[in-house]
Amino acid sequence: MSAATNIIALVTLFMLYNCTSSIAQPNLDHEVAAVRHNSISDEIESLTDAGYESLDKKNLPQAATLFRKAYMLCQQSKGRTEEAKILRQLIDIYKRQSRWSEAEALLETNKGVGGAFGEIEVAQVLIKQGKYQEARAILRKIVPQMKPPTGSVCGNPYVAYNELQDLYNTCIKNSKDLSEEEWKKIDLERETKWTGRKDAIHPSL
Repeated sequence: MSAATNIIALVTLFMLYNCTSSIAQPNLDHEVAAVRHNSISDEIESLTDAGYESLDKKNLPQAATLFRKAYMLCQQSKGRTEEAKILRQLIDIYKRQSRWSEAEALLETNKGVGGAFGEIEVAQVLIKQGKYQEARAILRKIVPQMKPPTGSVCGNPYVAYNELQDLYNTCIKNSKDLSEEEWKKIDLERETKWTGRKDAIHPSL
């Protein structure tokens, strides 16, 4: 076999090797990603199961730690359907522990987790911290526009309406009357404080 033939054979083998490598690599990357996804899913499930067990045993500190770890894993792997449920559970635990500032941070940095009553929940948490002026800034845009439920049936609508009226009156009694410009300034300060924040849950556990 001539030297030229050997060279051609070597080049052909080199090209075939590169071709098969380029085909195999994406498949390998996909397989690795799938394994990692399943591994994270299993870990999240394990953490949440342990978290619910801790709740059943009334061990709130341990439950908070477990749900916080699960939530952080969800953040590392985007698009997980369980993230909102875990976050909601963590906020509720913080509220039961009177960890109001941490509950506030999670609510403010995850708009929508409270649903239609998200702003009201933030106001409630602010009141628990004695931040009546900030809570009033929220409720003044909601409560005065509310109308009492109509009809003769008692129940949740009446309770909710009366509770919100009481919350708002508490804020009025414990805060100052401000001009419209001053209220807008409080709204802007709140928005500026939380916009872009990613540190509601500190990575160190």
